[in-house]
Amino acid sequence: MNHKRKLCARGIYTATIAVICVISSFVYAQEINPCPRQVLRSDLLQRWSFQNATGGWTAAHDCAVAPGGSALQIQATGHDPYLHSPPIHVEGR
Repeated sequence: MNHKRKLCARGIYTATIAVICVISSFVYAQEINPCPRQVLRSDLLQRWSFQNATGGWTAAHDCAVAPGGSALQIQATGHDPYLHSPPIHVEGR
């Protein structure tokens, strides 16, 4: 085997090992959650429809809001945009 073939074979071998290492890291990677918590409640508490109105959401600073079908359209008009939600009432247990 000449020198160029050895280098080519070595490069393919190195690339193959690198691909195997990357794939194996994806296969064996686990999500790390240092503070797992029990889900206490997953009920739907509020739903908004933005078909024809903003649903009570108001632009408070550096933004504009508009109804957008299935989502509220928010356009930033400055460096610190934020908005306010309508009052939400949730019954406790």
